[in-house]
Amino acid sequence: MSTRVILDCDPGIDDALAIAFAIGHPGIEFTGITTVAGNVGLAKTTANALAVASFAGAPGVPVTAGCPAPLLRPALDAGHVHGDSGLGGDRTGPGSILRFLRKKALMTQSAPPAPLVRPSVPARPA
Repeated sequence: MSTRVILDCDPGIDDALAIAFAIGHPGIEFTGITTVAGNVGLAKTTANALAVASFAGAPGVPVTAGCPAPLLRPALDAGHVHGDSGLGGDRTGPGSILRFLRKKALMTQSAPPAPLVRPSVPARPA
C-alpha cells in the first residue's frame, strides 16, 4: 500500500529534489503540493513547484499557494544566496534551467490549499 503525501514546501533546490523524489518513488501516492514563501517570495516558490513537478513527469499534480509570509517574523528574501528564483545561480540567461523548466511546465491557476488538504486528512488519518 502506498503512502499518500502532500508536500508543504518553499521550493528551492532542496524542495525541488523532494518533489522529484516523491514523484518518482513507487511507494508514494503524490497527492499535491502546497507552497509557502521561504528563501524567495510565494509567487516564485509556486512557479518553481509547478515547473519542477512538470519537469519530473507530473504536470497535473495539484499545486496551491499558501502563506505569503512567515507568521512570527518579517519575511526575508535570500535571493542573494539562492538566486533570484530560489533555485540557485543566475536564472536570467537564455540557457537557464528555470527558463527551461517554466517552458515545460503546465502552469495552472493557484487556489487556496484548504480544498486540497481538507478532503485528504479525514480520509487517511496518520
